[in-house]
Amino acid sequence: MGAAYQAAFAKYQGLKVQIAAATTAEAVQAIAW
Repeated sequence: MGAAYQAAFAKYQGLKVQIAAATTAEAVQAIAW
């Protein structure tokens, strides 16, 4: 359970950084969800 949570949390943090760095709608759409 702990490892799965850590993996999900790390993915969420990475997505948050990518979304914050995206300056256009196209950049947001290009993020690998």
